[in-house]
Order: sequence, then C-alpha cells, then structure tokens
Amino acid sequence: RELREMVRLRPRQPFPGQLALLVLNSTDIIRIVIPYLNMRSFTALHAACHDVRESLQRVCLELIEILEQAASLYVSPRFSEGLSLIKRHQPHLNWLLQTSVIGLVAAERYDTVLSNAYHLLQAHLSRVQKHSVSAALRHSAAVGGRCDLLPPHAQCVLSHLAVRLGMFTESAEALSILHTEAAEAMYGLERHYASLLSPPPDAASVHYTLAGFLTYHYKRADLGDTLKRARLHLQKALDIQKRQLGPLHVSTLCSQLVKAQVLLLQLKTSQCHKLLEQQLRYCETLLGLCHPLAAKMLAVKARLQHKLGNDCLCEELQLRVLAMRQDALGMDHEDTHRSAMDVYSRRRNVAFRSRGRSALQAVGSAMIVCFDMMCAAADRPDGAHSFALSKSLQGMSELVYSDILTLTPLGLWSRAEARNMLDRAQQTLERLPTFALNVVDAGGVNVMTTAELRCQLKDLAHRVMIASSWPMREHTGT
Repeated sequence: RELREMVRLRPRQPFPGQLALLVLNSTDIIRIVIPYLNMRSFTALHAACHDVRESLQRVCLELIEILEQAASLYVSPRFSEGLSLIKRHQPHLNWLLQTSVIGLVAAERYDTVLSNAYHLLQAHLSRVQKHSVSAALRHSAAVGGRCDLLPPHAQCVLSHLAVRLGMFTESAEALSILHTEAAEAMYGLERHYASLLSPPPDAASVHYTLAGFLTYHYKRADLGDTLKRARLHLQKALDIQKRQLGPLHVSTLCSQLVKAQVLLLQLKTSQCHKLLEQQLRYCETLLGLCHPLAAKMLAVKARLQHKLGNDCLCEELQLRVLAMRQDALGMDHEDTHRSAMDVYSRRRNVAFRSRGRSALQAVGSAMIVCFDMMCAAADRPDGAHSFALSKSLQGMSELVYSDILTLTPLGLWSRAEARNMLDRAQQTLERLPTFALNVVDAGGVNVMTTAELRCQLKDLAHRVMIASSWPMREHTGT
C-alpha cells in the first residue's frame, strides 16, 4: 500500500532504486522489514543515504526504549507487565539483541542497555536465544575493540555478559574459552577502576558472573575447587553491592541467591536456611513473592528441605514454585521445565522407597506433565538445539521414556490413553537429537540407542493393542 501510494504521488519517479529508497524512508515499512535483516544488510541500508539511515536509527532507538522500559518494569512488582511488553515486540527485540545493531546505533550506551536488561533477558529468553545473544555480544566486544568503536570498559562488560548468557554448555573447549573471557573481563574492569576507592556496581557484576559460572559447573574438576572460588567471587561482589546498592536491590538479591545455592551444595544447611529466609523477606519487600526471582529462592528452599528429609514440605514448595513459573513464565520456559522435573524426580524416589500404588500414580501424573513439556519442546523449530542445551529436557526424556516402558503395562492410564501416549512418544522421539538414553527397565539400567528405544516403543504399542486384558500386568510392589 505504501509503495502504491508513493507511485501515485510521484508518477514521474525515474529510477526503481530511488523509489526503493523512498519506500525505506517510511518508519512503518522499516518496522515490518527490520526483523528479517541480517547485520550485513542492515549496515548496507544504514549507509545507503541520510534519510534511510534516519528511519533505521529512529526505529532502532524505539526498540531500545521498549527494551529499557520492559527491563525497568521487570525489576519491580509490575514484572508481568515487563514480560508482556517484551512478548508483544518479541521478533523485533530478538533481532535487536541477536545482532550487533545497538553497537552501531547507540554504541555509547551498548553496555548500559544490556546490563540493565540482563535480569529480564535471563528470565525471558530461551537457552537457544541466550546462546545467540551471547554470540552477538562476544562478536561486538571483539569488533568494537579492534575498530575502536567501544571503550575497553564497555568491551569488558559485554564480554562477561556474553559469558553469563552463554554458559549453558558442556563442551570442555567452549567452557575453557568462556572462563578465560570472564577472567579477562574481570582483570580489565579491575584495571579500569583501580584508581577508585570504592568500585561501582559494574565491578561487582563481573564477580557475580564468575560465581554463577563456577556454581553452575561445580562438578567439573578442570575448573578447580569451584565452590570455594565461587564463594570468594560472591564475597567480592556482595562487598561492593551492599555498599553501593544496599540489600534491597535486585543485583544484591541475585548474588545472595547464588550464595545460598553454594551453601547448600557445601551442605551448610543452617546457614543456607537463615540466608534464604532473610532474602525472601527482602524479595517480598522489593518485588513481591510472585516474582520469578522469588520462585528461584523458593526452589532452593525446596531443595534444602529435600536435603533435610522433609518430603512433605519439599512437595508443597515444589508445587508452589511450579505453579508460579507456569503463571509468570509459561509452560515452555526452562525454569518451568526444571520445576516439573524436580517434582517428577523426587516422586520417583519416593515411589522407589514406598513401592505403593498411590506413589506410582503420583509418579504417573508428574510424568504426564513432563511428557507434555517434552513433546512441546521437540515440536518447536529449534527443538533439537533446545535439547542439546538443556539438562532438564535431557533428564526429562530419559526418565519419561524409562517410565513409559515400565509403567504403561501396569495400567496407570486407560488403554486408549496409553495408545495415544505411545504414538506421541514415538513421534517425539523422531524429532529429538540422536543420543544414548540411560533407560531403567525390569532388567536394571541399560544404555539404549534411539533405534533400540524406537523398537521397544513400537513393540509395547503393539502389545497394548492386542492385550486380552487391561492392565497387562498387576503391580506387585517391585
């Protein structure tokens, strides 16, 4: 419509190229086109002529303003408005974040925009999206340094934010690179602020990045004494944050949350409990107890109760966290997957101890929730990549397929429900990345290839269909 109107108003326009540039002068057209541009195309258009550059600049600055507004809402009791805002503009904001565009149109505040938006991005983006944003930030930091587009301080901030968003990988080589980049960013910021008596929050942020990295990969021997190192970085971060930001700030709360996780991993349960109770009170004051950060704290509290053997309180907390995350983040979010997996795996452990029919039915209901999540994740265009990056989805698939093989013959579901579930399980298996599964069956734990699992599912579906009675096998408590 815009093109036809321009042709009508300018019937003597001689050159198609000039007409195309006139069309691109429209910010409405730019808004439509922009999510489909790669960085090379954007740069070419940005350099095409002054009017087109102005239109591109205007739209990009509007998007940055939307991102900043959503980020500000998210770190308040109005967090749901921030999540809704970013969802409404998701294709455009995904494009903005997964390219280096901000470095071209607003280089002087690239690091500030990303730092302020981090908590929102951590909550909203999938791991595949975080991986893409991380790659864009690393590229921007490298190119910005080589071409003198970014000051050294901004390069360090982008580098450690890239590590924070991209640390969900099990590749030893990738982890080594990320760890090195985070350490270099820390040294760079320390040099930058060496003359100051009291370093600003940016200096704390990089220590938080390293603490989170070491805590997430705490089992890796190649990273040294991860939990001890994490505690040291957290202490440095908290020293700065308590002094500069105070206890009622989202960054301080996040550092304290990681500290609680480290204390729990070190089995310092009394200290962990005391810290969590204090931080939940602060979180309620600052953000409210429905905020996703409160859900993270309650999830750690549930793990603490599980560690202490309080299964009933653990169940109550886990179900509360699952409901909070379903409501705030949706069923497709990785945090929701993790909560569903927590409920499922704990119920399996209880059923293993009790051997009762009611415990098995509780496992079956939790399994169906995880099964639906697994199928939905596999149906997405980036499904295989999501599984490769998500420990929750990988663990979920192993347990779900194990339990389908063992629980289906016991008649926890009707025959029609079992047949439908087996059909979906086979279809989903075709979309998962090929990897070996540790499947638990009557013979114990077996390493089963995707092809072997496919044959077993097909055989079970056939036996369910022709079985003369239902259930196929009575539960004997074993």
